[in-house]
Amino acid sequence: MTARIPESFLEDLRERVAVSEVVRRHGVMLRKSGANYEALSPFRDERTPSFKVDDRKRHWTDYGSGENGDVFAFEQKVTGCSFTEAVERVAALAGIPVPGRPKRNGNGNGNGHAAPPPAEAPAPRAEGVRKIAAVYDYQDADGGLIYQVVRFDPKDFRQRRPDPDREGRWIWNLDGLTHGLYRFAELREEMAQDPPDRRIVFLCEGEKDCDTLHDWGLVATTNSGGAKHWCEHHAAELADADVVLVLDNDKPGIERRDIIGASLRGIARSCRVLEWPKYWPGCPSKGDVTDWRDQAGGDAGKLMEIVERLPLWAPPPYRSLFGAVVWADMFKPREPYKWLVQGIIPANERIVVYGEPQSGKSYWVQNLALSIARGEEFIPGAAVTRAGVIYCAFEGGKGFPMRVRAYMRDKGLDPNDGTPFVCLTKDADLYNREATYGMEKLIGECRALSKDFNAPLGLVVLDTVSACTPGMDENAGEQFGHFLGNVRGIASALNSSVMLIHHVPKNGGDTPRGSGKVSGDLETTISVRFDQNHSADMNKRPIRVVELRKQREGEGNREIMRFVLRGVDVEESGQRIPACVVAAPNGVNDQGRGFGLSPSEGYVFGVIMRAIAEYGEDAPTILGLPAGTRVVLGRYVREMYRRVDTVELQNDTADSQEKRAVNALRTMGRSLLRWKVIGRQSPYWWWTGKEVLGFPETHHRIVAKQPTSEENGNDFEF
Repeated sequence: MTARIPESFLEDLRERVAVSEVVRRHGVMLRKSGANYEALSPFRDERTPSFKVDDRKRHWTDYGSGENGDVFAFEQKVTGCSFTEAVERVAALAGIPVPGRPKRNGNGNGNGHAAPPPAEAPAPRAEGVRKIAAVYDYQDADGGLIYQVVRFDPKDFRQRRPDPDREGRWIWNLDGLTHGLYRFAELREEMAQDPPDRRIVFLCEGEKDCDTLHDWGLVATTNSGGAKHWCEHHAAELADADVVLVLDNDKPGIERRDIIGASLRGIARSCRVLEWPKYWPGCPSKGDVTDWRDQAGGDAGKLMEIVERLPLWAPPPYRSLFGAVVWADMFKPREPYKWLVQGIIPANERIVVYGEPQSGKSYWVQNLALSIARGEEFIPGAAVTRAGVIYCAFEGGKGFPMRVRAYMRDKGLDPNDGTPFVCLTKDADLYNREATYGMEKLIGECRALSKDFNAPLGLVVLDTVSACTPGMDENAGEQFGHFLGNVRGIASALNSSVMLIHHVPKNGGDTPRGSGKVSGDLETTISVRFDQNHSADMNKRPIRVVELRKQREGEGNREIMRFVLRGVDVEESGQRIPACVVAAPNGVNDQGRGFGLSPSEGYVFGVIMRAIAEYGEDAPTILGLPAGTRVVLGRYVREMYRRVDTVELQNDTADSQEKRAVNALRTMGRSLLRWKVIGRQSPYWWWTGKEVLGFPETHHRIVAKQPTSEENGNDFEF
């Protein structure tokens, strides 16, 4: 049937009806994720959203199952209808007819099938003229005909109503009418009896089964058009009735149970459900009460014996889209939170490791990843769960295998020991959906590679963020949010943690570069930096510090490790190539004195000290600082920065110079306040008296009071 509908019409429909509109109509709770939408999969149970909708590309993807498609494919997947029926339903949303197909009426049609064109008789099918197999009258309370449901052979259903202008002719639609109840006059008569005298009302799925039960002397009804056309006024007709839902053995039967059962709660006196597979061994697919009669010798007596054993129906437990845990279940045993590295690296989450260039962050992550692949402790005191690792060396991929060889040589490892570790060395674009080597290709490759692992895939490392997001503005929250949504999709599809390696701003700082979403949206953030005191070990190797800055399910803001980079040579083509591995410091060499600042922090501290020397004044008594403390107005600090930073500012306009100075002082000022090297209470700045490495003038001085955070303020206005 697909070929009968012009592709130009299908493309027009895709443009008219957004995928998100159709998805929402099926009860899927979408939420915005960058320029797209995300949700829990409507096709399977999951905790982390992996279902994505891209209205710009008119496409949806269920990363957990790998299925995807357009608006028609979603309608088919979620309802089980044919492609042609999916097109008709989407066209109905757009309010346009399908070329070459009969126009659907506003009230739907029998059992979800399209109605034939208005005519005196149904249109013939390609395989031959259809024959009418049965006609079912839908009447009003007085027995007057309203419309008919016509069953054809081959099996198909249509509705028709008498043509008021042409006696004996039919109009093949229900325009202007609502779907009614079958054998309505008999139902009304039964419901008019005193409650003790009323018989059970059987609600069947089709008119044929109603007739079967009627022949057995029972009260039976149904509605035309299927469960989707069951309405509140149908339920109202069954007020205070004892109802038995008789289901067909198929998916629509289960859907009908939940829809009608819910509508009768609080209205019917009781509601029970008869599902044939539970009471008829060998019930065929789509089996119904008429089949039970014909194939298993069923009759009214046997049916009533089954009805007596039926429990009252209750709705299935509500399935929360957001993982709801009710009060009574709070203390029930639950699946424990899972870790790759206990208390530090969670399983199935997103992590970012960040630091300045040359801080050793990539070496640290590489050694961490290899320890996870080997199941070996790396961070002192933190147990490791062995898992497969795929390391995406998007930055410096050619040299990465050499680092792994250095690690193997240092540990004395066998290349054939089956360690589940793979390095990808070619670039990828995980920001742009249209990229040839993009997110979906990476997921597919990770799945293929991890099949050969002797441990489940547990960690994917993306080194670095900037290397795998060409064209992305890191400072734009919406764009970074879109990328992080893609990262969530990778984690969900692979059931794995994803670790990002990222930089800090060029002017320094201790937060990841770019949008605040990096720190705000991710579950775990880890900082790698040089020791603040510029310490080295006894082999004069700079000491690096690793801090767990944020941990959603544990303690953050704590140091977890100190390390140095130890040289390990490897052989390549007969030559010895220098490489490094992560190692514990060999003691501490405390040469030099004072608190160590980063280069950017030291630069701004020097500006402040020069401003104090040139423009300083005795501290006002209101500040409560020790006698002899010198303070300087913030405007003089800003002016000194412009004078000192001549190389960077010489080509800038006055406004640009002002903006640059304010931004640098704001960023580094917060850092210096945190280390309690400077104090500030608007409009004054001062040095606290803390000794600073590299600034001899700070040695052996009285330490001034450091104001509280409330006194400091956070605005840094000058």
